[in-house]
Amino acid sequence: MDNLEVFDERYCIEQVLRGSGTGAMVVTLDNAAAVDAGSGLVTIPATGHGLAAGTPVYISGTTNYDGLYEIAAVATNTFNIRATYAAETFAGTETAQVCVGPMSNKTAWQLKAIELHLSAAASTSENFTASIDASDGSAFDINLLTRDMSGVQDIIAKESAPATTRNKDDLLKFAYANSDGRTWGLVVWIRRER
Repeated sequence: MDNLEVFDERYCIEQVLRGSGTGAMVVTLDNAAAVDAGSGLVTIPATGHGLAAGTPVYISGTTNYDGLYEIAAVATNTFNIRATYAAETFAGTETAQVCVGPMSNKTAWQLKAIELHLSAAASTSENFTASIDASDGSAFDINLLTRDMSGVQDIIAKESAPATTRNKDDLLKFAYANSDGRTWGLVVWIRRER
């Protein structure tokens, strides 16, 4: 991803997606139970997760909660999602990963840009990655961006022109260990089919 100028006119910018936190972009759920928080909210246990409310995450490995959610509220060791409660005790191997997911009932989308800002340049050599988890199967998965964050505070990456059209069910997943505990802000610009 380096330059973005030309887009198919069937597409228009419709979404700017944001996430933030102070921890890793992939967190492991605790070996503990989901809790019915009432009002259509479920509390998910994840000690020291560091994710902020409003951050989109993809939960995987569960029996009842696999899927894309926006974090509705946070506490130090839990976060809430909007979901129908189902009793489940997690094994401690399930994950929640910062992710942009199905864009709508439209048939396709294009990535315009990704911006990552850290509160201070990282001092640890760890990669920030952005990758497509293709709905057509792993043969179509692709790594869009890998950047060593050591000494880096800001990343601005744009899809090369012409932008690649993605399936509406493809997931754009992000990973960064963030061992330095920097506060991060992630902004993703998406063009959707009209």
